[in-house]
Amino acid sequence: MAVVWQTSKQGVNYQVRRAGNSVRLYTGGVFHSQWNASRPLAGHLWDVLFLPALFCSNAPRLDRVLVLGVGGGAVINALNHLLTVKHITGVDFDPLHLRIAKKHFLQNPKNVRLVECDAQAFVVRDTNEFYDFIIEDLFCGAPDDSSEAIRPIAVDVEWLQALNEKLIAQGVLAINFEDEAQMRRALRPKVYKAAGFQNRAFFRHPRYENVIAVLFKGEGKNTKRFTENLQSLCAAFPTAATRDLRYQLINT
Repeated sequence: MAVVWQTSKQGVNYQVRRAGNSVRLYTGGVFHSQWNASRPLAGHLWDVLFLPALFCSNAPRLDRVLVLGVGGGAVINALNHLLTVKHITGVDFDPLHLRIAKKHFLQNPKNVRLVECDAQAFVVRDTNEFYDFIIEDLFCGAPDDSSEAIRPIAVDVEWLQALNEKLIAQGVLAINFEDEAQMRRALRPKVYKAAGFQNRAFFRHPRYENVIAVLFKGEGKNTKRFTENLQSLCAAFPTAATRDLRYQLINT
């Protein structure tokens, strides 16, 4: 694996590495993103960040998507590669992440707007846009530059309500959690229902402890739609694009 770019800022080390056709981002020792255009679903955690989009009522065509926590931009590439999305807004508080995404990752920037901003501040001030699908993937490295990832925003009723208000009537929200225990503590039924969501499901990847929680506004989850959209997607792309996809979908 070759390091193609690196720098340090305020004691945090940033590296872009290449392994074959894959490009990877490491920040503060945390493996943030990987992208390979020939294998957009390559058996990594970012696959299951993308998958909740297939629950959307208008998938595989989406109007607006919001990604909170851009990293290198792998999930933005997956959305553009596998779906038809008119507008994608990516928000990250780290300007270096946005520079890295532009230079090393993003393959179709024409429909992508990158914003340097704290996620909470952006959601509060972004009063005129509403989204089909929101991805909340907010993690940062530990201050000691270890490989531990830290969630900077608590997932509570107030944060969930703020995100709910940015969704269209049938919108879908995906949130990355460290593990199932963290997700279940945060997303108790009385919490997500108080925030205006109907129900939840979650994805797990067999190689990771992370859980991607999916919250449904409006009509709630439609597992049949998800399955049909996934089958159509797999049929539309070469086997190499989807053969490594691994996930567990758990309805709760």
